[in-house]
Amino acid sequence: MTTLDVVRDWARAMGNFDEEALVALADEEIEIVAPGGTRRGHDDLRGWLNKQTYGVAPHYKVRRAFARDDAVVVDLQVEYRYVDGEEAAGSGDAVFAFAIRNNLMWRITGHPDLTSALAAAGLDEGDEVDAAL
Repeated sequence: MTTLDVVRDWARAMGNFDEEALVALADEEIEIVAPGGTRRGHDDLRGWLNKQTYGVAPHYKVRRAFARDDAVVVDLQVEYRYVDGEEAAGSGDAVFAFAIRNNLMWRITGHPDLTSALAAAGLDEGDEVDAAL
């Protein structure tokens, strides 16, 4: 399994809001780095996931993806939809850097833009891959 495969499986599980699949894909010491702080471990992952689906849920469309070794960066368009009716609640952009260890998600870090995410992950434009996740 490649690092990109892990991210593809992660994206599929996120799209299905499949908590058990996400936990199975996560290292026991997973780190989720966000503006509000860093969450660690499976329990914090579950808490983060539950907040993702509270009232409004994100739906992701990949614009660009980059991968090399244990690092993957994904540039996304995010559409937020109300959970109860699937009506649109807004949209935005997101960029995430993923670090994979032993074929498991080890760290997820949100970034303000693609340039900073690529630099933090040690990737560059030459690492672009098929964006179909």
